[in-house]
Amino acid sequence: ETHKLVAKQTMMNLQSKENEEQRTQIEHLEDEIAEQANIIKTYENRFEDRFGDDDVDVASLIARCDEADILWSRIEERQKKFAAKEKMTSLLYEENATLHNLEKELRNEISELQRSFDTVKLELAGRNI
Repeated sequence: ETHKLVAKQTMMNLQSKENEEQRTQIEHLEDEIAEQANIIKTYENRFEDRFGDDDVDVASLIARCDEADILWSRIEERQKKFAAKEKMTSLLYEENATLHNLEKELRNEISELQRSFDTVKLELAGRNI
C-alpha cells in the first residue's frame, strides 16, 4: 500500500516537473513573441517616420513586396536560361571551329590523294607509251 503511494507520489512529482518545464518553455516562447512584436513595431515606426502615414497600407505594401519577389525570381530564371544559352552558343562556336579545321585537314588530304592519283596516272600513262 505504501509502495503504491510512493509510486503515485513519484508520478505526481514527475508530472509537476514536466508541467514546470512546459510553463518555462511557454514563458520563453511568450518572451520571444513579445520580442518579435517589438521588432515589428520598430519597423512600422521607422516606415511611418520615413513615409509618413499618407495612405500607407502595410498589407498592400507586403503584397507589392511579394509581387516584386515573384518578378525577381522570374528575372533570375531568365538570367539562368540566358547564361545556359550563352554557354551553348559558345560550345557551338567551338564545335564549328573544330569542324572547319577538320574540313581543312580533309581538303588537304583530298589534295594529297588527288596529286598521288595524278602521279600514278602519269606513271601508268608513261608505261603504256
